[in-house]
Amino acid sequence: MPNDDTDALKLIGLAGLKAWPRSLCRKQGGAGERGDDGAAAVSVPVLKERPMTPVGQARTGWISPVYEACRPVKVELPALLKNRCIAADASIPEVESFRVLRNLVAQYLEQQGCASRTLMVTSALPREGKTTTAVNLALTLARDLSQTALLVDCDFMQQQVHSMLCYQSDVGLLDYLLYGTPFQEIAVWPGIERLTVISGGKPTHCCREILSSRGMREVLTEMRERYRERSLVLDAPPVLSCADTMALARLVDGIVVVVREGKTARGDVVKAVEMLPKEKVIGIVLNKVPKHA
Repeated sequence: MPNDDTDALKLIGLAGLKAWPRSLCRKQGGAGERGDDGAAAVSVPVLKERPMTPVGQARTGWISPVYEACRPVKVELPALLKNRCIAADASIPEVESFRVLRNLVAQYLEQQGCASRTLMVTSALPREGKTTTAVNLALTLARDLSQTALLVDCDFMQQQVHSMLCYQSDVGLLDYLLYGTPFQEIAVWPGIERLTVISGGKPTHCCREILSSRGMREVLTEMRERYRERSLVLDAPPVLSCADTMALARLVDGIVVVVREGKTARGDVVKAVEMLPKEKVIGIVLNKVPKHA
């Protein structure tokens, strides 16, 4: 099971979603264990849907990228759901909360006049569910027919995104920044239309120097500007565990802060938010909220 998220062993429903600041808002619950590495044929529902006609593609602004520069991997839907990647199945009712989050993010970026769409998902402390939220948000963004999504694992102390998506990866963004590993070797297409992932490699506690480096600034600029229709979702380290998360915060357009209900002290949440650029904080996702709450 990914260390970043919950220890619950069953999927808990998502509560309603509201915007912040001023008060904490209740959000998604999540659960499950890490599944085995996917080795069978891709079974994500979007790949089974009826093919869209050229007329439909034109009317919806449909985008289907070419994945020649990515390493393809195979994932299984049951393993994704077991790992709380519920947005891989659009028929699950709880996915609606992530659609609401996606729409709130889009509304915020439009109001701010952001030309790019670079989002950081973080938390005050570890094990609050930020990686679960980042993965499901990226999956939901990828279902928007007019854009693509790139999910980047920037929590170099954990490197959990690829494990949550049930595939093996020995290289990630660190290898690109430190060792010159070609981009096409670190970028992965998990068989989900319009989604690309960068995650993997050996965890390190030297995130402070890396997140604030010139190389990090340059690679994010490259990711943003190469594909204007792409949304970037960065799974960032917890604010109170890695001081240079604030350096990464200066490079993004919006920030989502994940809080685990019943675990995170209000003082830690306030301290974390105060350390971030307040004008970039889109909202707070309250994780592990029971259905009846």
